[in-house]
This record gives sequence, structure tokens and C-alpha cells, in this order.
Amino acid sequence: MTYIEVSGSAYEIGRQQCEKLGELARICYRRYGHYHADEMPGHDPAPMLEWVQEHWPAQLEEVRGYADGLHMPFEQVFEFHFGPYVSAILDVQQCSNLGFRESPNGPILGGDLDDATGYVVQLTRREGAYAHVGIVWPGWLSYWGGVNECGLAVSGSSARVQTTTPPKPAQPPAWHSVYTARLVLETCRDVPEAIALLKQPGIAGHGNHIMIDETGNGVVVETHKPTGPYLAEHSWEPGGWICCGNFFVSEISPQEALASEDEHLRLCANRVRLLREFGARSEKGGGSIELLKATLRTHDGPDHGEGGICNPNNCCGVIYVPLERRILVAERFPCANEFIEYPLSGAHPAA
Repeated sequence: MTYIEVSGSAYEIGRQQCEKLGELARICYRRYGHYHADEMPGHDPAPMLEWVQEHWPAQLEEVRGYADGLHMPFEQVFEFHFGPYVSAILDVQQCSNLGFRESPNGPILGGDLDDATGYVVQLTRREGAYAHVGIVWPGWLSYWGGVNECGLAVSGSSARVQTTTPPKPAQPPAWHSVYTARLVLETCRDVPEAIALLKQPGIAGHGNHIMIDETGNGVVVETHKPTGPYLAEHSWEPGGWICCGNFFVSEISPQEALASEDEHLRLCANRVRLLREFGARSEKGGGSIELLKATLRTHDGPDHGEGGICNPNNCCGVIYVPLERRILVAERFPCANEFIEYPLSGAHPAA
């Protein structure tokens, strides 16, 4: 995958990223504008602009850097980030995440990102924030997952199934889940701090965040959209593993999801079934990077593998090693490509 390093102020990071990635970032903006063209007209960005300026000025400056790096009007780039995107629920992602509390490399976490192609590996050193390395969408604040300098790792999965009534929407709307993963890595040292951050009003977004740290803390945090109040947390299973997929297990059990009439939900439930089977394997043979690789490469699913962990929607597979401050990334598809190491030290990637 494409790999870049950026450093400096928030504005400089945004500008550097877009200057280095160029057309790749522009493609992401064109793709987004096409998908949400019907939501753009008539949206007033002023309330959100005021809120972001007050609460997250660094993120606002990074967006200004994107605009200058892409030679686009700031107002248009801001609208892309904090207009309909913030309030939209992504249904297309089908990500899978599994973590082990103990392994020869300490606590480890693995996940397959199922989304549109175009993600890159980025090492970020922003002034006033913790350095981190992870998977980003070019020209965006979004962050699927990564490891920071404190030994905290985060990944996630979108989740649209909701059987309880969501809370009253906050004004302005909450951050999107792919933004909050970035906030966690930049501002939190461990899992307890990350949970406290996600409990703050207007932060959590939607979906499942799976987080582990070098000391052995691990949790799945479920959040509801759009206000993002703290909904539920699930810690390590008795055997020392943890997983999450594309629905809330506090809302619907994997067994109920597998029996659902919703085909998409059944496919998501099959992934959770597979994750749990691999988690159970670790109880007998121990957790390891090799076991995570095997998890991310499995195709045990119906419909040409659509319900497998490794499936036609894969963008990449990632393994996070907090204690060693590194990630391992297999480009689309994990079953066909080797995992390449990307350390937070900034050394050149190695097989």
C-alpha cells in the first residue's frame, strides 16, 4: 500500500498529505461528492463550523490544510467533512476485528477493512498530539485504525442494526465513528482514557470501536448514532479474546442475526461466528500473530465468500502490535498478499 509520513502543525499535516497523495485524494473527494450529491444543496455549515472551531480547532486547521493542498475552496472541503458525512450512517462497511489479550508479542489486534479502495498507511506526528501509524482515507480526518506512541491500538466496524430507540439527536451532530478513532489515538494513552473520551457528549458517532493497550486492557465500545452516548462495553471473553463486527451484540445476538431475514445481517453474523471460532482456538493454542493472519485470510462464507472474513469487499488486512508500536498490513487481499511491517519509528517498511 501507499505509505507516507507527515509531521508538524495540524494545518501542515493536512497540506502535506494532500500534496503527497495528489490525485488519489482528489479521487476520494469526487467519489464522495457523487455518493452524496443529493444531500449537499441547502445545507448550512455555519453551526457546525462554529462548533468545530470551539471544540476541535486542530481538526479544523487540518481541513484548511486539505483545502490548500488540493487547491479547493475551504468551504467545500469543510462541507464534505462536517456536512451530511457527519450525520450519515455507512452501510457498506463489513469490517471484522479480533484481539488477543496474550501472545508472544503481547496484546494484539487484527482486522479486515471492507470498504472502497484507496486507503493508505500514514505515520502522523502532529504537534501537541500522540504520534501514531495507521490506515487513513486520503485527504480526510477519517481513520480506520492504528497504534499510537503510548501503546494504544484502536480499530472498528460500522453497525447499523438497532432495535432500541436511539436517543434524541444532539445539535450539532456527533462525530462520525471514523473520526473518533483518530481522536482516540491522538489524545488517549490507554483504554480507560479512550472510554472516557467516547463518553463525552457529541463524540462517539456510531458503530463498534475495539481497543486494546500494551498493559492488557481490551474493550469493545458500542455507540449509537447520532448523539453517540456511551451505550455498552464488552471486555475480554473468559478465554482472553475479544471481537466485533457490523452489529451490536447488546441489540441482537449472533444466533438471532444468523437467523434473520436480512441477507446483509446474516453475512455480518457469519463473520462474527468465524471471529468467535478463531477466538476459541486461542484458548487452546494461545494467541499469536500467525493466528490473526489465518483469521483475516479465511473465506468460510456463502455467496462466493461474501460472508467470509476475507471477501471481495476487502480493502486491506491489518494487525496491530501495541507493545512493539507497529502494524502489519496486507494489501487487498490478505489471502493473496504478504503482511508488511510499518513501525511507528518511521523505519522503512519491511516484510
